[in-house]
Amino acid sequence: MRKDDRGFTIIEMMVVVMIGAILATIAMQSFQGVQGRAAARTARNTFVSLHARTRANAIERGQIVKLNIDKGGDSVWITRGTTRVETVRFGGEDFGVDIQGSGTLTLCMSPRGYAETACNSFNSTQTLVFEAGGDTARIDMQTMGQLK
Repeated sequence: MRKDDRGFTIIEMMVVVMIGAILATIAMQSFQGVQGRAAARTARNTFVSLHARTRANAIERGQIVKLNIDKGGDSVWITRGTTRVETVRFGGEDFGVDIQGSGTLTLCMSPRGYAETACNSFNSTQTLVFEAGGDTARIDMQTMGQLK
């Protein structure tokens, strides 16, 4: 009498499923680390872009334009006079990034393209830290408006 040895046993199938689950867990943890670093860097680059738009807007319009940073609310917005030109919420679904610290900062850009220090809410270099998933990206904002 001949026995058919086709297919896999339940033990063999369970071993394959367990190995797959372990590899998937490792891959997910690695992906989350990459995702946090990318979100923090993207938020930093978006802030740099907002800073450049504030400066360009001041030069184009020939008037002071303000870049406002709300660390507690994780948002940044541009105002020209009493008009809010643009707002970015870093803590929302788009970025999921926390701007470390509390309070607000205001950088006033003059029509010459430099910061108007009498209008700024700070008088020394300010460091902004964007944090997502344990990863951070930082940028220094100087009193004359330069970013480093």
